[in-house]
Amino acid sequence: MATKNKKEILYVSIETAFVGIVCFVVGEHVSQWVHDGKGYIDGLWCMISALVVLQSFINDTLQASKDRIIGTLVASVVSVLACLVFDYGYLAIFFSIALSAYAMNLMKMEDGVRIATATAAVITGYGFIKPEDSPLLNASMRSLDTLIGVGISLAVVYLSYKLKVRQMVVPN
Repeated sequence: MATKNKKEILYVSIETAFVGIVCFVVGEHVSQWVHDGKGYIDGLWCMISALVVLQSFINDTLQASKDRIIGTLVASVVSVLACLVFDYGYLAIFFSIALSAYAMNLMKMEDGVRIATATAAVITGYGFIKPEDSPLLNASMRSLDTLIGVGISLAVVYLSYKLKVRQMVVPN
């Protein structure tokens, strides 16, 4: 395992906090442009999406980003279908989580299972908070939040690589 010096640790910690706050603010603002403007869920999901893909090395960040995007898209589609069949409620939560996990495992994306199931849980569980929101809008917003968060993380990690703070792969 590669060791980091204190400067690298400090830089990555500050970078992570920067990505988190930028994504929260961007997610909030996108919510205001797209729907009701109560964007705390959008800001939070955008921030979470960004933070879970940040890794020490770029190749790890790229893989985590791929898992995040595919897991979110799978969960979004499955959750919309589950909500259309069962409406928001416990059955929708159950089936969206189960089918998202099943789909990700069928695609042999075991690392994406956690993302897909968490996304499915948030989309279907959100119906208890705002049952008037359509499942399609809800799933679309979670997908958009994820794409924005992952995009911001990738941009910052790429910039760090160009500044020679991050490395592409784990050194030997």
